[in-house]
Amino acid sequence: MLPAMAEDQGGIAWPLIKLGLLGLGGLAAIGLFLSILKPLMIVGVLAGAGYVGYRLVSGSNRALEGGKDRKALGPSDDFERRMRELDEAERRVDAEIRKRS
Repeated sequence: MLPAMAEDQGGIAWPLIKLGLLGLGGLAAIGLFLSILKPLMIVGVLAGAGYVGYRLVSGSNRALEGGKDRKALGPSDDFERRMRELDEAERRVDAEIRKRS
């Protein structure tokens, strides 16, 4: 009966062994992850440097452009004109508020 009780309760060494094995497994997982990530990081850095070099050599500092029919803003959408219109409308509303106050 005594050996069965000792087996159920366990000693102080068993949790430490479990913790050690868990730590080693974690280190192995991190090592595997980094061994996969390192080449991808190198390829990413080289691709980024190549893109920056291409942009410098091509002399263009604008963002990549899509097709002519896929523009973000149409030709009639002038930001500055719209901002002037908004400022003018704001002035009119402010003047109306001052009249009523």
